[in-house]
Amino acid sequence: MDYDDYHGPPVAGGPPQQPPPPGGPPPPPALPVAGSLPPPVAGDGGPPPPPHPGGPPPPLPALPVAGGPPPPVIGGHPPPPPGG
Repeated sequence: MDYDDYHGPPVAGGPPQQPPPPGGPPPPPALPVAGSLPPPVAGDGGPPPPPHPGGPPPPLPALPVAGGPPPPVIGGHPPPPPGG
């Protein structure tokens, strides 16, 4: 019994394929880091728009604070009567 009788004929297709390189496929290209470069500003590069007529907007009025007795707590003591 010779080699061919024991192992059979050579497999068609030529030499065996090269194994993949160790470590798996190469990593994808790095993504840009957020904040590294400012995004391009849309526009033609002309002068900025004029300020709003009348100056800055007036400040918002303060919100009224809700008054009155606090809500009762379940299982707690009742609130004292008003005016007491």
